[in-house]
Amino acid sequence: MELPAIFEQDIQSKILSIATRVVIGIDNPIYLSTHSINFDGQYYKPLLLGVPSMRESVDHESRNFKISNVTLNISNFEIDGEIFSDSLQEHPLINKRVEIYFDTQSSSSSEDSLLAFKGFVRRISHTSSTVNLQLEDLTQSTLHKTLPLQKTSMSKS
Repeated sequence: MELPAIFEQDIQSKILSIATRVVIGIDNPIYLSTHSINFDGQYYKPLLLGVPSMRESVDHESRNFKISNVTLNISNFEIDGEIFSDSLQEHPLINKRVEIYFDTQSSSSSEDSLLAFKGFVRRISHTSSTVNLQLEDLTQSTLHKTLPLQKTSMSKS
C-alpha cells in the first residue's frame, strides 16, 4: 500500500488527527464520516459511530484466503431532518460500491487521503438507534472463477 505524501508526513508528527470518510454508491452517492466535514466540495454527514476495523488473513499452509470484511455502524437518529434507515426504502444499498478513506489534519483533497478499503455492501441490519452495513472487499469478485474456464472437446481415438 502506497501512502500519500501528506498522509505519511502527518502520521510522523507528534499531533495526529484522523477522520474516516465513507462514500457509498456511484450514482447518487451517500457521504458519511465520523465528523461533520466538507471535503472535495461534498458534505459528509457525521453518522459513523466509530472507525471501522478491517481484517484479512492468508493461511499459506492450507492455502486459504479469508476475505476482508468490514462493519460500518451508522447512527439511525435524525440528522439534517433525515433518519438514515428511512432512506433505505428509496435507495437500497445491497451490492453498492463502498470506499473508505482516512484523512489526517493536513488532508485537503482526495489525493492526500489514504484509500483504505474498496468493497460492496453485502448485508444490512438495523435497530431504532443504529444501522449496520456488512461490507465485503473486491477479492471475491476478482478471485472467483467458474470452472471449467474453457470447454474442450474430447475425441475418441
